[in-house]
Amino acid sequence: MPLITKFNTLLTFSILYSILSAILAYSGEWASDGSILFYNFFSIFLVAWWVKDDMRRQHFYGPYEFPAFVFFGWPVVLPYYLIKTRGWKGILNIAGFFTLLMAPYVLATIIYVTKWEV
Repeated sequence: MPLITKFNTLLTFSILYSILSAILAYSGEWASDGSILFYNFFSIFLVAWWVKDDMRRQHFYGPYEFPAFVFFGWPVVLPYYLIKTRGWKGILNIAGFFTLLMAPYVLATIIYVTKWEV
C-alpha cells in the first residue's frame, strides 16, 4: 500500500489547515476568505478524486461523470455512494469524512471562543 494516497493527502491537508486555523484563532484572527475558499475547493476535489479510485475497488459502476456529481453535490452524493458501496457501515465513513472536513472550523471556533470570548 503506497504511503501517498488520496485519502492520506486529504488527511494531511485537513491537519495542516487545522493547525493554521488554530494558530490564527489563538492570535485572535480568522482565516481569510480566499484560504477558506481554497480549503473548501481542494478538500472536496480530493474527496471526489478518492471516490473515483474507490469506485474501481468497490466495483461500483456509476455514470462516467459520477466524480463530478460528488464534487458539486457532495452533501447528498457522497453519503449515497458510501451507503450504496458499504451498506450501513458507510454511515461511519460519512461521519469520518464530515469530521475531517469540518475539523478546522470547529477547532478554530473552540480556540477563539475559549481564548477571546471568556
